[in-house]
Amino acid sequence: MNESCLVVQEKHIFPYIGFMLMNFYYCINDTMFSVSFSEYFLLGSVACYMIGCLMKGKYKLKYVLVAAVFLGLYLYSYTFGHDSRILVFIITVISVIDIDLRKLLKLIFFEKLAICLFTIVAGLGASGYTLGFIHENIFMLHVAELILLYICIYWKNMPSYAFVVILGVIFAAFYISGSRSGLVVLIVVYLLFLQVKFLPIKALKYMKITAFALPPVLFGLSILLPYILIQKIKTSPEILDFVVKINELLTNRLVLSANRLVNIDVHLFTSDVNEEAMELYNYQVVDSGYVNLLVVFGILGSILFLALYAFIIHNVNKLDYLGRGKYVLLFAVCAISLYSFTENVFVSLKYNFTLLFILLIYQKTGKTKGD
Repeated sequence: MNESCLVVQEKHIFPYIGFMLMNFYYCINDTMFSVSFSEYFLLGSVACYMIGCLMKGKYKLKYVLVAAVFLGLYLYSYTFGHDSRILVFIITVISVIDIDLRKLLKLIFFEKLAICLFTIVAGLGASGYTLGFIHENIFMLHVAELILLYICIYWKNMPSYAFVVILGVIFAAFYISGSRSGLVVLIVVYLLFLQVKFLPIKALKYMKITAFALPPVLFGLSILLPYILIQKIKTSPEILDFVVKINELLTNRLVLSANRLVNIDVHLFTSDVNEEAMELYNYQVVDSGYVNLLVVFGILGSILFLALYAFIIHNVNKLDYLGRGKYVLLFAVCAISLYSFTENVFVSLKYNFTLLFILLIYQKTGKTKGD
């Protein structure tokens, strides 16, 4: 990834504006500043992307064809499922495909940091919010994403005190939010990063397998464990007791997933929800990103998205010229995959910035060996 400062070429002006509008829309929707017309920011983002694409001219045919296939499949899904996340992701990638990944990550980091700091200051004492954020877990999630972005951007030149500061921020965010699942995930992520930063590169090869395995394994567990919990799948008392303890640790997230899973009829690219049955539950939100993937995009849609993510991971694995930087990217993939088990972060650029790693497949510049 290029280390140069942010210099915007003329052909990139509209993609940058679109990218900033998209991030702004995603950020404010989680805060006390969310308004009914905020969706116009997303529409403006897509419009800027389209203008930017027209200004760029030619794209390689194979990338156009792959993008067209995914765009068509998820346009079908959007028509019936009314979910724009993957459509926005595909359009974004097409528009920013020749913009340096590190510049985009920096843009996300500083824009999100500015919005979060403003929200926290403005939200002090605001009733019904957690420092201006709509929910405690959402506050913890934004803190987690800022930490991950900081690590991915500055891992090479991080001062020694940064490791203490990051740990302090994690526990401070937990003290404010009370998010036990967020704390558990972030502690695991923190320990993973220490390994990536300090272990010899040869000792990090397990990250390749881990990054590949986590999304499909956690997807399977996200479906399997709720069914075990409500005893739709019969198991031994010991296994059931273990699943009950996991559910308690995750503050009943498996129960919420079970409530949704037993009241849907899953199709290839979408699912039908029994709304009448769901109205019996006081709380209907399902936090698991993997369960949401199945509910919104159906069986084949979920398989395609997992395959796309595996394709991204496979190509990141081939970036040997990045040296240790390759394992930092794989670390970020593992972190997002873990967090998706407890929060709905997997399929959207709103939280899952690792989807942008697909840009490295196309970009051929800045290939210098790093450690």
